[in-house]
Amino acid sequence: MLYKALRLEKCHDIDIGPFSPGGKSFPWGRRRHAPSTRRTGGSRSLASPFLTKENGGQENVVGKNVVALASHAFFWGACLTPGKEGRESMLRKVAVSVVAVGLLTACAETWDYAGVAKLAPAGGPFDAELQKGYVALAEYEQGGGDWSSVAYYTGKARAAALGRTPEPTRLAERDLKAYHAELEKARAELIAVLAEGAKQAPALAAKAQVSFDCWAEEAEEGRQPERINECKQNFQIALGALPKTSAPLAAAPAGEAPGLTLVHFDKGGVVLSEESERLLDSVAQAFRKERPARLLIVGHTDTTGSAEANILLSQRRAEAVARSLVRRGIAAEVMTLEAYGEERLAVNTPRGVAEAQNRRVEISFEK
Repeated sequence: MLYKALRLEKCHDIDIGPFSPGGKSFPWGRRRHAPSTRRTGGSRSLASPFLTKENGGQENVVGKNVVALASHAFFWGACLTPGKEGRESMLRKVAVSVVAVGLLTACAETWDYAGVAKLAPAGGPFDAELQKGYVALAEYEQGGGDWSSVAYYTGKARAAALGRTPEPTRLAERDLKAYHAELEKARAELIAVLAEGAKQAPALAAKAQVSFDCWAEEAEEGRQPERINECKQNFQIALGALPKTSAPLAAAPAGEAPGLTLVHFDKGGVVLSEESERLLDSVAQAFRKERPARLLIVGHTDTTGSAEANILLSQRRAEAVARSLVRRGIAAEVMTLEAYGEERLAVNTPRGVAEAQNRRVEISFEK
């Protein structure tokens, strides 16, 4: 956090004046919406003097302008300024311009998540997954004009790409107020399983860490309850699916347990069928009638595909059911989502068997 503040302060102290495109100043602060936008290729793009949609975040537009200014100043100043004292003054101004170019280039790198995304990972699989996850968060924050968070996540993505594994957000970095106790407990739970999880399921472990950081950042801002809940649920799902020990989880008994509503899916699919949608209508009606304290939604897969990919697939299935129930008026806050991939089969099968009964989401009420 200190690093981020120092980098931004350097950039903020530079007076880019008329050399920024359109004469606009940089949108500082933790804002969700920039004051102005422009259309590029049919998509929304923020007006930024450093990173533009057209150049993919690679080109330092202001730096190029200052380089041009410095070059012209040096040539014409050296040729046309009369007297030794006048030339020395002009050279000092050129030196200041060159320093500004260096600082502006550093500022551009601070937000260059697109460039970081192209870096070849120097660490292991866990670092590579963290790199992708933090780049995705940086891109999301850029879409909302939150440049402070873009810099924060870009820095973490760069560290991961270089093999310097970034740790989950420290609570001291955030002013979490009412969320502090909940996030403190969540971070402790994450740290307890992260080392083992990074070895056995790097993509899932990275998702848990990135989702925790997202949850903490959004909780500090406190402006988007739906986004806070989304990041929190993603964290809880990934954390719940991480291996707690090196021993595999026991399989659930075959068949349908009583009290469960089962939603089934096509092979590799996450789309709800018409029959499943009708089933969820009944679930929503029963929920309003019984008014349980919690709604548990648990995703599963068959044994086709890799175990790690199946964890993520089961998560997407659980999320599809949850979104459908939210559209039916059930609050997301009462839902608990879990994902187990192929670890808890309804019908025990060998590896690689496409068993329809295993491709399911289980829905149950908790009193």
